[in-house]
Amino acid sequence: MLLDDRLAFVATGVLDALVGVPTVTEVSADAVTGVSLVGVFGGRIQIQSSNTRLTIACDSAADRFGSLLIWLATSAPGPVWLAGTPSECAREELFGALGAWASVPGIPREPELATPAVGVSASNEATNGWLLVTTRALIWLPSRSPAPGAHPVVLPIDTQAWVWDDDPDEVRVDLDASPYRWVTKGRRAFRAAFLRHAQQAKTRPEAVDDGLGNRRDSYRVEVLEQAQPPILARLLIDGKLQPLDCAITDLSLGGCGLRLHTELPAGTTLYIDVTESGRVRSANGRVINCRRLPLGNGELAGVVFENGAPGFDTAVRAIWMELQREQLCRLRGARPVTP
Repeated sequence: MLLDDRLAFVATGVLDALVGVPTVTEVSADAVTGVSLVGVFGGRIQIQSSNTRLTIACDSAADRFGSLLIWLATSAPGPVWLAGTPSECAREELFGALGAWASVPGIPREPELATPAVGVSASNEATNGWLLVTTRALIWLPSRSPAPGAHPVVLPIDTQAWVWDDDPDEVRVDLDASPYRWVTKGRRAFRAAFLRHAQQAKTRPEAVDDGLGNRRDSYRVEVLEQAQPPILARLLIDGKLQPLDCAITDLSLGGCGLRLHTELPAGTTLYIDVTESGRVRSANGRVINCRRLPLGNGELAGVVFENGAPGFDTAVRAIWMELQREQLCRLRGARPVTP
């Protein structure tokens, strides 16, 4: 595959070769609107431009598809902004690149981070667009300019299941256990900037008051959905304690966040069991707020711990510190060391 300043494809009905044929159709990076990897066993790549669709049958299609994504992202026109106060030149370039979206409600005029990107869904369909980061959210604009059926996606940073330990050149989030990833023009530099920003977003105080002055505003460490800590939440149903179908999203010394399939009203009492060094310590948990997550991704409940048995706070602190060590490893791009 030609991955330089032009991309060459054979101009036949069903394209079955990439190079070495005299007649080719050239498509520049900024003319490509989307690419797809199709076929489970056969290797086919589809490239969509503004007025045509090219289909290429080839060997090593998955590898070529990955190289194509990197080429599209790094060759895309537009600036990469990695935070701080931009110069007037950089600000003008950013305003110009995002000008087509200026009339769309909720699109920031000057985001904290920004980069052209290629968004890849779980079905290996990829689209050129923009990634923007504000104080609390990541925003995906799934095209170079507003198009029919293309709507911005807003993902609150502190409630999403971000994946930090995969490809360090990508930004990835799990939505309903399906990964969505972005290959960015900024590559590793953008990902590192976004990781730092996400860390800061999770440590900003978020006052949650239940009317009695109770707040959960200590440091919240992120919990990966695929690596849940030994904490069990139970709910009293028909006189029996039943395990709650939930995933822990974050943990602080005073409480946790739970992602649920159904809403739990504020004030609901839970029973929290923490296992540490083979012993179970228990406490009550009280739901202080519950809100719907975007994209139909369930409900997020904030829970405070109350009336902990002896040793409960110590057990929570041990788990909390271990989660921080693991998070630090992810932020540095390393995998935690398993004893």
